[in-house]
Amino acid sequence: MEPYYLETEKNKHIDSGEAAYYLPLGVDEIANSLSSVQNWCEIMSLHINVKACTFSEKNNSITVFMGRKYYQKPDEAYGLTYEFKTVKKTGISPPLQWPRKDH
Repeated sequence: MEPYYLETEKNKHIDSGEAAYYLPLGVDEIANSLSSVQNWCEIMSLHINVKACTFSEKNNSITVFMGRKYYQKPDEAYGLTYEFKTVKKTGISPPLQWPRKDH
């Protein structure tokens, strides 16, 4: 199995694509890694618009700083704060809630 998958399509004026990456780990290993707020910034794919990612154990949240496609300092970017919540292991549910109400 290839470690990644990438497919693109151009249809008139609409470009679309799909990308995936295979992690050679078990579900339990991945779930344990993602159950801690500080690990999210480490695994976050840094897109050209993402200028920085910070976490707060006190507020149990991460803040992703988004900006323009050109170079910007994180303090010039817009911060999106996500509240981190652990869910039961019996179901699939996103651990980050969008957006936090206090921002």
